[in-house]
This record gives sequence, structure tokens and C-alpha cells, in this order.
Amino acid sequence: MAMFKTGLEVNQTMKELSGYSNPTQDTGDGRIEKFAYKAISGLQGNDSGDIATIKAATGVTDVRPVYDVENSDGHIYMWCEIENGQRVIYWTANTNKVKLNPDSRWFFCNLQSVRYIEDLDKFDSSEAVNLISFFYGCKRLISTQDHPLQLSGFKTPKATKFNVMFCNCSNIEYLDISNMVIHYDASEDGDFYNRSGNMNSMFNGCTNLENLIINDSFTAEARDINRMFYNCQNLKGFQNIVNKIKTDNAVNMSYMFYSIKEEVDELDVSGFNTSNVKAMDGLFYRCSGIKSFKGLDHFDTTNLGVDMGGSDGTGWMFSDCTGLTELDLSSFDTHNVHWMKGMFSGCTNLVTIYASENFVTPDPIYGAGYDYVFNNCTNLVGGAGTAYNGNQGREYARIDDPDNGRPGYFTAKS
Repeated sequence: MAMFKTGLEVNQTMKELSGYSNPTQDTGDGRIEKFAYKAISGLQGNDSGDIATIKAATGVTDVRPVYDVENSDGHIYMWCEIENGQRVIYWTANTNKVKLNPDSRWFFCNLQSVRYIEDLDKFDSSEAVNLISFFYGCKRLISTQDHPLQLSGFKTPKATKFNVMFCNCSNIEYLDISNMVIHYDASEDGDFYNRSGNMNSMFNGCTNLENLIINDSFTAEARDINRMFYNCQNLKGFQNIVNKIKTDNAVNMSYMFYSIKEEVDELDVSGFNTSNVKAMDGLFYRCSGIKSFKGLDHFDTTNLGVDMGGSDGTGWMFSDCTGLTELDLSSFDTHNVHWMKGMFSGCTNLVTIYASENFVTPDPIYGAGYDYVFNNCTNLVGGAGTAYNGNQGREYARIDDPDNGRPGYFTAKS
């Protein structure tokens, strides 16, 4: 079976073929309208002969081989045609299917004008390890239920990196990636961006994504799910997504669901195992449609803030969750958390926060660690009647006990 070159090499080839102004850069205004397969008969697996055959069949003058010479039994070629004034990248091969390279990062990255990426069902993804930025920045790319990206057959038995894979694909409405799963390989652990088990910002900026189909093992081995659904404000089936997300190995969940707007009477998060999580900053920030939670009172937070240098923890975790009237944080242990900035800020309808004596406020490592914790929580009342008085800082993040000179905004759970 033929195998593509690395994703970056293919990406640069497509941009060169289309007349892209600077194919070595990953920013700019892309010119490609469509990417698709075209069958060409008579290919023999000989570059000079096959290129001549393709030129004769299509009338183009520039055809490029894009197969990995060392790992291919077949040949893959690309060229650009102009159709109705639009540039179309076509590819063909002398094999029925083609394999993605283990290093397939940036394959379609920043093809900012592309609207249609077709025939992905001809891709075999079984060898792909690195899929970072695979579709990143394809801001006009169309994927609807009637015209979906053909990813339902994508199987990823070796993939360890999905970070920013669909980031800023703001036109996508529907994705079926039900055969994709992330894997963790400790031998691959590198810097923040290249660490194994990374799903950071995978769908970040997919503002029109409504329907996402994933499987129950999708995140089972993930370590970093930070900003995974950041600003997916039109995502439907919030509860169904939460039910499928496994967090047993997750270390970073910061801003994961930022700004999902779907109305949910009760979001059940009782399936989340958070025993390894070190950062939950902004986890539900601006999720204004959530009316209540089930299962927060079972969160294990003993590792929150550990090894995070004082800049991560629970900051902005529930900020602007204007639908909430009650929070049960009675299981929260914050002895290692030095950053709670804006944790409840903007929760204008929040009345009651249940907590225990384990919800403490260690000295901040950075000066702003407790700014705006209760900003504009105008309806908040502590368990002994202490009403919100404009105080926003850490001194009121405790169980209300005014008789002993310790007024607070928290209520002890009986």
C-alpha cells in the first residue's frame, strides 16, 4: 500500500501547486477550494511514466509525487486543476487505498479557503501517530450531516496526538469520528505541545459544530484535554458528550467546556474520575445554560494545583454560569490550590455554595491568585445568613460563621 509523505511535506506541496504565496508558512490566505481523489487509468508505478500519463489525462503541466519512498509499495501523485475559476487539488494512486504517514501533522493546516475535502474514506489512518493540526485553520471547510467529512472510518490504533486537530474549523457543523481514540505512550512524552495523550484544543473554535459523534473510549488514555471544546458554543447533546468523556488519566481539564451554551437542567458529571487532575481552571466558564450539576460533590480534587507552579487550579471554573443557583463542592479539597481567580465571578443567580473545612485558600504564589473570586455574585448567601456585600476575595471563601468572627459565603453540608 502507498503511504503519503509527512503531513507538512504534503501541505507544502499542495500550497506550491496552487500558487500559494509562501508555502513554507502556516499562515496566510489559502487559495484551494477543494481536495479530492481522481482516478487515472494506466499508472504503472514508475514516476516518469505515471506523471506523463497524468499530464496527458488532465492537461496540467505540474504533477508531484507525494509518497514516502521508504515506506510505500505504491505511488501517490498530486496536481492542481482550475475548475470554474477555483483551484482544486487532486490526488491519485496506483493502489486502492493510501496510508497516512506516522507524522501526519499539518496535513491540511491553514488551507483557509478550502470548502470541500473529499474521499477521505480512501485514507488508511492505522499508522498515523501524530495528527496535530491536521485540519487546523480550515475556517471555510464544510461538514454537514448531508455532506460530511468522511471520517467515520478513521481508525487510530497508534495515534497519540490529536491536539488542535480541528481547531478553528469554524464552519463545520457535523463530525462522525466514532472510530477515533487517543493513546498514551510514555516514551513519547515531550514538551507541552508534543506530549503523548494530547487532545488540547482539539475542537477549539469550532463555533458552528452542533453534532459530534464519538465513542466511549475516545479519551480513555488522554492526559491533556485542556480547551478541548473551547468556544463550541452551538454544540448539542452536552450531556451525551460528558457521558462519553473518560477522565481517569486526565491531568489538565482547564477550559474544556468553555462557552458551551446549550441549556441543561442538570448536568451529570458523576462519571468523571478526577483523581489525577491538576488543573480545572475555567472548566465550565460561560456555560450559562447549565441550571444545576449532579456529581460535583464526588470530585476528587486532592491533586489540584500540584506541580502547577501556582498558576493553575480552579480559577474561573464556574465564572459566568448565570443559570446556577446552587453548587455542591463539599468534596473539594483545595490544600494545594494557589489560584482561584474569578472562580465564581459573574454567577449572578448563585445563592448557595456547599463546602467543607477542606476548602481552604493557601497563600497565593502570584499576587492575583484570589482576585474576583466572588465578583458580582449578588445573590450569594452564606449558611448563617451572611449576604454578598461586595467582598470578592479569599477571606469569604469559607463556611459562614459570623458568631465567631468568621463570616463567609459558604454553607456547611449537613
